[in-house]
Amino acid sequence: MDENFDMEGEEEDKQKFELLDEAMMDQVKKWFDSFDKDKDGQIQTSELGTILRILDFNPTEKELQDMINEVDPTRTALVDLNTVNRLVERKLHDTDTIEELVEALKCFDGDKDGKIQV
Repeated sequence: MDENFDMEGEEEDKQKFELLDEAMMDQVKKWFDSFDKDKDGQIQTSELGTILRILDFNPTEKELQDMINEVDPTRTALVDLNTVNRLVERKLHDTDTIEELVEALKCFDGDKDGKIQV
């Protein structure tokens, strides 16, 4: 697993997340655990997309494949809970960025019709 995603200790993980709150972490853990059938702390990378979609992130197939390639460069086809939490954190950050961009562009929509002049 990529060392950028290798984190030790649950308390340490909770301190490193900026946007992933306790409630969302609980949701991620609940869904992760439901896919971790053998309770070894890992799920198949093929199940990652399902979890992200359940959490309303809806990554494209390309985005999902890029995530899997990044977090599983050795192609073990497995990810742990910390990795899933890091990906959810990133998706939360991406969502906020888009919302911020939309808000910023609204100031250029003088007649409030949802369009801006270029």
